[in-house]
Amino acid sequence: MVYEFNHMEVVVESPRILASFTTEQIRLITKFANESNFFVDGIDEETMDGFFKCELDESLVVVNMRQVLQLLYALSIEKMIPHNWVSLIADNQLLTPKSTGKASKRGAISSRLSELKSSSAKFPSGEFLDFAKQLKRKISLHPP
Repeated sequence: MVYEFNHMEVVVESPRILASFTTEQIRLITKFANESNFFVDGIDEETMDGFFKCELDESLVVVNMRQVLQLLYALSIEKMIPHNWVSLIADNQLLTPKSTGKASKRGAISSRLSELKSSSAKFPSGEFLDFAKQLKRKISLHPP
């Protein structure tokens, strides 16, 4: 009995989705992504919601991975997506760079992030940080 009391087994599960945003937040993210030309084809709100819930049937083809990673990294800084977001994107084959035509793997995403963080340009840029903060304020203003 003493053993059971002093030795509790803890199981920590990693998140299985990137985020569950409100309809308004998804609308804002979709608009931002389309205006910034993140993807080869413009995407709709349903697709963006599916991306964050890791429920896409097909990978999104990315024009400029740097921009997409800036947004995702800014969201992670604001703790709006989980710490394992790179793994979730790779494991669910959510992003495919236009240049390679193949879904990004964990190592490729991590390498690109390291490269971007060590570059002389600010990463993520203020535009992306400001956008993530704006989204976070939408959470606190409109609880689910």
